Amino acid sequence: MPPMSPLPQSDRRRGFTLVELLITVAISAAVGAAALYFLVEGTRVSLRTMSNTMNDLNQWGLTSHVLIDSKQANAVSIYPDATADNLTLANRRSNPGERGKLMVFSLSTSAAGSVSSTYTHIFCYLYTPPNAQAVDPLKQAFGTLARYDFDVPEDDQELPLETILINNLPRATPIVMSSMIRDLDQKTSSPFVFRSPTTVSISLRLYQGLNAQGYNTGRTAQYKVIGATFFVRN
Repeated sequence: MPPMSPLPQSDRRRGFTLVELLITVAISAAVGAAALYFLVEGTRVSLRTMSNTMNDLNQWGLTSHVLIDSKQANAVSIYPDATADNLTLANRRSNPGERGKLMVFSLSTSAAGSVSSTYTHIFCYLYTPPNAQAVDPLKQAFGTLARYDFDVPEDDQELPLETILINNLPRATPIVMSSMIRDLDQKTSSPFVFRSPTTVSISLRLYQGLNAQGYNTGRTAQYKVIGATFFVRN
């Protein structure tokens, strides 16, 4: 039997060279890095969109609460804050442009020919500014807006509004509307503005893009401006 002739050079199996392997690895690494980049960017965009959506919902929720409360009340008052020393008739804001940290919507009735009022329900909004001495970094950087909603006890209904607030506000349960908020005019730290006996304005910054410790997770702290005027029926 004659010996088998070797395969032609073109029919022999040829392996990858080192250069080809390095090129393949480099291309794979580049494709993987690009895919990872777009995945990370997509996640960031999704988180940013979710943060914006949540911030919008908080903004709408806050203004909706104030709007509904103003429609149920028939008087509005503004005070410097909620301390007993400042809850007096003399400290009640009465000049256009005066500001305060406590805004009170009240519902009352008056007998014909009577100058006194019988208060039945109170809606309050209390702004607590940032506290540089606080242990919590969130409270150092941002203020808190809380809402109070309570029926006036029958024994207190014919008392002055300020006395009703002193007696009942400390016992009412606050609902925190936002814990990442600041007054738009940080020089005054008083976001509620008296316009007239039936008109008030609010000006606040509602922040977003922050973690639970109050630190900015992005390059720049973002916020929504809440500026609105509310009217009550008299």
